[in-house]
Amino acid sequence: MHLALEVLKSTTMMKKGQQVVIALVEGDEQRVARFYNSATTKRPQLARVDSVKSEDYTGEVMPSWQYAALNTSSQMNKAIPVLLEMRNDSHGIGKMFSRDSQCNSGRCNPMSRQ
Repeated sequence: MHLALEVLKSTTMMKKGQQVVIALVEGDEQRVARFYNSATTKRPQLARVDSVKSEDYTGEVMPSWQYAALNTSSQMNKAIPVLLEMRNDSHGIGKMFSRDSQCNSGRCNPMSRQ
C-alpha cells in the first residue's frame, strides 16, 4: 500500500477480548482520506473487520522511517540467534561432506564411516 504518508504507526492489541489494530497516520487530508478508504475497502482475503473508525489524535506519532528502523531492528534481534545457530550447525555438515567426498575418491576406509 503506497500512500506516501508522512507518518504511520500501527499496533495490535487485545481490547475486551477482541484483537484491535490501531493505525496512527499523519499527512495531508487527501493522503489520510486515501488511507482511510483503503483500510475500509481493501482488506486481506481472510481478514474479518467489524468496524473502522477515524478520529483526531493529539499525541505524537513517530516518523515512518523511524518506525521502520525500529521494526527492522526488532526483527533482526529475533533472527540473529537463529542464524548463529544455523551457522554453528553448518560446521558439522561441512565436515560430513568433506569426509564423504574423500570416501568417494577412495581415500578412506568405508568401514570407518559413522
